[in-house]
Amino acid sequence: MCLCWSCSRFNDKKLTRMAHSLPTTDIPPDFKQIRDRIKNLQQHLVNQELSLFRLNYEELLQSSSQTVTSVPFYLYYDVLCTLFEEQTRQRIDTSALHQASNQIASLLSEGTYHHRAARYHSPQHFLEVLLNSFFLATLHNATQPEEQHLTATDAALLFFAALIHDLDHTGQTPEVAFHHEEASFKAAHPFLKRTNVSSYQQEQIHLLLLATEVSYGLPYIRALTTDKNPETKTVEMVSSVGLNKIAAPEHRQTRLLATLLLDADVFCSTGISYAMTKLKSSLLEKEIGIKQGAAQYLSFVDLILNKTFSSAVGQEFAPVLIEICRRHQTEITA
Repeated sequence: MCLCWSCSRFNDKKLTRMAHSLPTTDIPPDFKQIRDRIKNLQQHLVNQELSLFRLNYEELLQSSSQTVTSVPFYLYYDVLCTLFEEQTRQRIDTSALHQASNQIASLLSEGTYHHRAARYHSPQHFLEVLLNSFFLATLHNATQPEEQHLTATDAALLFFAALIHDLDHTGQTPEVAFHHEEASFKAAHPFLKRTNVSSYQQEQIHLLLLATEVSYGLPYIRALTTDKNPETKTVEMVSSVGLNKIAAPEHRQTRLLATLLLDADVFCSTGISYAMTKLKSSLLEKEIGIKQGAAQYLSFVDLILNKTFSSAVGQEFAPVLIEICRRHQTEITA
């Protein structure tokens, strides 16, 4: 499959048209280099070169504070959708989602949704979850049976959910379950309605956001996708916000997207390296004002993540998570 940029419909002319059509900043000159690095990372996953992927991705993230967040978010969303379409050789009409994402992404780039107290749940986190979703989706289609492949429309939904999943996050732990997730969807809903995104896709996006709630949403999705019975309290809580709809047969693909989004949300702090984990943990500590430490990290991995990932492709990085936990345990006992 040809993935060269000369064959891409996301070319310099399209970049220019997009820049003129949207009220955002000029296209940074370093974006061409960034998109080439994303393409190379994609190819590592297609070739199932996971070690090379992790190494090069970590390098990209380490330099991202000066480069990645300076690029308008809408450029990332559009280029990721285009690369995924090339991989699947599909041309799906997702114009409504693109319009909604471009409008929200423009506001993200302007800092509209950036809470000053949020050191971890910052624009950088938005972008990392978006990139993680793309890379996990790429690996999914490269490794899973064809009948389970994501379509370009699936990917567009996943990327949109990643873009908005913490849209209303204040940097504080909510007292009420699903508060942040509901508030984020409420903030994004006017854009979905204005651009005529279908009611079914709006429901999918809502369910994907609810699934990222760690106390009840994540355990519920884990139970559904592993044929286990969720706890009674979990069922009650997810039913109160409508997340139980995701168990319906027509949402089989939505459940798959939910597992990928869940893994994308934690991948940078659990699936890349010990150094990246330490960095993300320090940012979270500054955000919540509480010293977390290695013991709290291990507790999160044990109690919330069950020492693994939610999706089949996320589990490919389970050995990395185990090694990170081993080093945290060594830190505690040293």
